Amino acid sequence: MQAILYQTGPHASIYLLADGRHCPVEDFLAKVSDDHPDEFAKLTKLLDYSCNHGLPRNRQKINTLGEGLFEFKTIGGLRLIGFWDANRIILCTNGFLKKRQTTPSGDLAMAVKWKRAYETAKAVHNVSFIEDPP
Repeated sequence: MQAILYQTGPHASIYLLADGRHCPVEDFLAKVSDDHPDEFAKLTKLLDYSCNHGLPRNRQKINTLGEGLFEFKTIGGLRLIGFWDANRIILCTNGFLKKRQTTPSGDLAMAVKWKRAYETAKAVHNVSFIEDPP
């Protein structure tokens, strides 16, 4: 398992989880940067804020999901799911465009799966932290 550095600051470093073949968050960010550029800019600003000042306390921007997961949120419906690890590390698992009031169960299940896979890999020292992605 790999954790690819996306952004860093004095309060947190954000990594994207990948399994060697693909990274769901990279795929999501590439798609929304083209399809929803205004919302992508808002999400990028939220991630930057979180790295430099810590997570916002505003529930319109951050929401807890249970199982140690939380989501970064934009008003336009972009969601990026992540969780905390030691040393101010945020690991992002997947993202989606929210269309209903509740978080889609498939997206939440995917995030839980990635989190558990990360915890298992970390327990056996099988996580590569990539600081300079290609």
